[in-house]
Amino acid sequence: MAVHPDLELLYPDIAQRGSLGAALQTLADEAGLSLRVTAYDADPLRYACVETSLEYRKGLHANAHPDERAWSVTRVPVRLSMGEHGLYTAEAGSPLETVAETASAQEAASAAAREVPAGLDPVTRGVEEPQLD
Repeated sequence: MAVHPDLELLYPDIAQRGSLGAALQTLADEAGLSLRVTAYDADPLRYACVETSLEYRKGLHANAHPDERAWSVTRVPVRLSMGEHGLYTAEAGSPLETVAETASAQEAASAAAREVPAGLDPVTRGVEEPQLD
């Protein structure tokens, strides 16, 4: 089994705020970014969720890597067939601000790309998916 470094030593800025969610929310607020970030209760120093303003989408998930100071931002898709994973992975040593900026940019791009005409299904945008027999 792999032995990981102490997260409080690897991420002192996150530990100081109590969670990745709190650290990202503070950075987003300071930068004037419109994000709502919460920590995962099970592992608050490593995982956070950036809530989405789109009711038919799930939020972004940010995580701090356990072996080196690096970050990933992913989206859990509403449907697996729409699969959007691995939106961003930062290089080791990248500042935490890049995660907040990336999450904000992804949310803005997602909202713009997913504008749905009135009356259409917001998930499929009115397009029927093929039926599997």
